[in-house]
Amino acid sequence: MRHHRFAVLLFCVSFLPTELSASDWPMLGRDRTHNAVSFEANAPISWQVERQQNGKTVRPAQNVKWTADLGPQTYGEIVVSDGLVWIGTVEHRAGKDGGGALVCLREEDGKELFRYVAPRRKEGRVLDWPYSSIANAPLIEGDRLWFTTNRWDVVCLDIGPLLASQDKPNRTPADDPVLVWKINMLDDLGIFARGTVMAICHTCSVASYGDRLYVITGNGVDEADQMPSPDAPSLLCLDKHTGKVLWSDNSPGENILYGQWSSPLVAEIGKYVQVIVPQGDSWIRSFEALSGELLWEFDMNFKEAKWVRGGRRNRNIVLAAPVLYKGRIYIASGQHPIDGESEGRLVCLDPTMSGDISSELAVNGDGNKLPHRRLQAVDPEQGERAIPNPNSGLKWEFTKSKPIPGEDEGLSEMHGSVSNVTIANDILIACDFYGAVHCLNVQSGKRYWSYDALSQLYASPLVVDDKIYVPNEDGDVMVFRLSGDPEIAMHDGEPVAVCYVGSSVYSSPIFANGTLYVGTRKELIAIGDTRDSDVSGVRLKRRMPRPIFVPTPHDIVREMLKLANLTSDDTVVDLGSGDGRIVITAAKEYGCQSIGYEIDHALVEESRLAVRKAGLTKLVKILDNDMFTADLSKTTVATTFLYSGVLEKMIPQFAKMPVGSRIVAHHFEIPGIKPDRVVDIESLETGQAHRILIYTTPLKPTMGE
Repeated sequence: MRHHRFAVLLFCVSFLPTELSASDWPMLGRDRTHNAVSFEANAPISWQVERQQNGKTVRPAQNVKWTADLGPQTYGEIVVSDGLVWIGTVEHRAGKDGGGALVCLREEDGKELFRYVAPRRKEGRVLDWPYSSIANAPLIEGDRLWFTTNRWDVVCLDIGPLLASQDKPNRTPADDPVLVWKINMLDDLGIFARGTVMAICHTCSVASYGDRLYVITGNGVDEADQMPSPDAPSLLCLDKHTGKVLWSDNSPGENILYGQWSSPLVAEIGKYVQVIVPQGDSWIRSFEALSGELLWEFDMNFKEAKWVRGGRRNRNIVLAAPVLYKGRIYIASGQHPIDGESEGRLVCLDPTMSGDISSELAVNGDGNKLPHRRLQAVDPEQGERAIPNPNSGLKWEFTKSKPIPGEDEGLSEMHGSVSNVTIANDILIACDFYGAVHCLNVQSGKRYWSYDALSQLYASPLVVDDKIYVPNEDGDVMVFRLSGDPEIAMHDGEPVAVCYVGSSVYSSPIFANGTLYVGTRKELIAIGDTRDSDVSGVRLKRRMPRPIFVPTPHDIVREMLKLANLTSDDTVVDLGSGDGRIVITAAKEYGCQSIGYEIDHALVEESRLAVRKAGLTKLVKILDNDMFTADLSKTTVATTFLYSGVLEKMIPQFAKMPVGSRIVAHHFEIPGIKPDRVVDIESLETGQAHRILIYTTPLKPTMGE
């Protein structure tokens, strides 16, 4: 059985969509097609990040130009322009979650020059999840910068003062960017902007054409899966100089499945300038850029697919951004990572067609076309069916292919994806949330090879000359050769190089001005010297993913332990123990033996230090181990803050716990298992509601499971 620790994505998995001249392309390492192919060469494939233990350097950095601290959770995309590096992260300088932040660093040395802070909204998690990052790529044209925030603002900044002062030794507030305009899509346009758990998929990157901007609003469902604002816009066309709304579209209406977190693509295709947008009902639509006229639309779901929140569904949303290559559009569907793996669909579309270009049409028993429906387009039990669309714009699709001899069958499938594809030399690279890297022929969709990263893949791949860079949640950056021949793409079935960057990667890497930039959960790393580009790389033992760490408020920790009826005779195990606060509290306040399982080395060191400071080394152990190897045979209380997909994979481990043991789950339920008790508590520390679920062994399946 595959073992994954699920964590939540970005961010908006998108690239900077803007009008660029050929001279701009090498600087950004990507272009307005969303295709992450650098026009530079000789990117490094060997480096080593510094590692410290107990405050001492135990492994020095090699081939690293500089490293910038970004805070606890970073999902923003990286943009390099005019000597400046921009990335979205979390405001943490006061030692607490202060909102989202857009940070500007000096390209030369990584020194922070400016940050724009967007404080948290007060309405709660559904709009703005704690520790959520500004998670998109800013759009830069000359001395103007546009981006969206975790407060659902669209912001325009004049960065002229910053460009002029970036090399000044003593900068003043007068040298900072100036706010030109700002609109709030919640307050000004009436949207209900659905935030996401840990906010990996949060706000779109802004696209432009001429004097216009294009923004996906984020309008979505509430916590009860109802549409509070079905008439609010899903897509905006704005005057880039004033923020005035020029036209808007709400085609998804009440059929939005969850939220809208992709980014638009603007390009001249055929006789139109098209704005191609993945929308919340999982349809891809194209609009004429000036008028907003609908040109074509494509349903990313098969008509019989059914929408079911909470896992294993086959009706998906679209989190990736469309990619344009040689006149065709390429995009994959997926689902929010919190819901686990799903069946995915990667498609190649002809954007020169018009009307409904879906591969299927939904009809009733009389053959009449059915209206658009949210949860399921076709119900076979009602005599409804899907028929081939004679006007289909689908050129090819990849859902499942014949397994290559000796290959894990899972690698032959396209699972749900949150990342953009990347295409070079007619070779397409697609990553899915199963952990598979797929290589396909871009003209036919034929699969050449697939590789199992054994870790979730959020970031989009990057191609530099003949190399493919694929970062994973494990914190490894894998490098493959750009080839359809697996023996050339890999060495002995493995990447040609694997280098560790110290923490999970949710942002897509870029290569600009001879430097490879990799944004981890905590840091931005600038990797140079290209003289080492031909060495084999630093190989590391592949491990399980290091998921996002979002701390449970201290008062909720105490409530969890109280609900477990903890006594000094219990043995407590916290699965994914983070900074150790649960096991430390259990030992300090109840005097029981406590064990934390954590795979992020930095968090292991932090929590072990906290244990020593608390004088609890005889009661508390922090194990630098994967929780799927945990021995729970003597555990009487297990605590978790893990996604449902991970908890489902832990059921065999929970079955080994003694009869009458308690499992206390924060927020996420164990799929198919009936809790003994569900308690909703408001944290005095955060002012937000938290759900606690208590299970007792042996676990009880829900009815029908």
